[in-house]
Amino acid sequence: MNQPPHNDQSRPGQKIPAFYQSHPSQSAHVYLIATPIGNLADLSPRALSVLQSCDEIWCEDTRHTQALLHALGLDLTHQQRLRRIDQHTESKEIGDRLRLVQEKGQKIGVVSDAGTPGVSDPGAKVVREAMQLSQIELISIPGPSAVTALVSLAGVNENAFAFLGFFPREATKVHAILTEIETTQSVRAFIFFESPHRIQETLHALTQWNEQFAQRSDGQVEYVFTKELTKVHETVWAGAGEQFLQRLLKHQVEQPESQKGEWCFLLNLADVKIKTAKTLQDWEVTLECLISAQVATKEAVGIVTGRFSVARNLAYKKALELSAELKKNEKK
Repeated sequence: MNQPPHNDQSRPGQKIPAFYQSHPSQSAHVYLIATPIGNLADLSPRALSVLQSCDEIWCEDTRHTQALLHALGLDLTHQQRLRRIDQHTESKEIGDRLRLVQEKGQKIGVVSDAGTPGVSDPGAKVVREAMQLSQIELISIPGPSAVTALVSLAGVNENAFAFLGFFPREATKVHAILTEIETTQSVRAFIFFESPHRIQETLHALTQWNEQFAQRSDGQVEYVFTKELTKVHETVWAGAGEQFLQRLLKHQVEQPESQKGEWCFLLNLADVKIKTAKTLQDWEVTLECLISAQVATKEAVGIVTGRFSVARNLAYKKALELSAELKKNEKK
């Protein structure tokens, strides 16, 4: 899991070419190698073998990758080297290096700090530049991924999900992404990464959004939050609605040490439906009539939720407001 990728759109080679095909006869090879996201035992034998055979290993942080290789018992030969390719590396530089790789017929391994390269990290730029060159074969060495690990833990029944990278920081971007999530129908499960020092802020933003969203929708948003996947202190939290988010936020505030470690979380809107303006107006009018007619709050709520597609807690909250307003008017 890595930091949000550097925005590098000004360089050529960012678009996939009109036609690219990988083939074993190509003279140079670029391997996208998944590395452990916490547990070293998750590295596959195939990945280990490929790492040993590469001429160069391209990574985000040479010190981090050197430590990983050492922990795996891999010592680079004097011909092998680590090369830093991070979020600040320009596409042109990557393209130039890949042309040398092609000329020399080299084998290059691309790794991220943790997990599968190309997923919210600079590996994507390497892939796009490699596709511009006819004699480079792109090969995936699959393995650990926080995204697929989360999906397997989330119990999502949907056939589709969307990974949206790191949760946005700016308020305008938060509003934009959550609005998009509300209205997207083809996919109803959404996955984000988050860093430990921002998880409280993100939980607060989601709590505010959920409170507002609940007033214009039926059903509850389901949440699954994970921290330190595959590590000793791996933790999973799951629940639905605003109350779950409030409890998790309270837990993080009261136990700040639990914030340590990278986060990956999922929003599932499969059982949520947006209310139409007419539906919203009708149930509120009906409820107001019942309360005005001195029908007991519990009975009025039961009638409304039985006739309209509205959450019981929302109808009860509205009934209390109407009752209080009615009593206030009677005193005047």
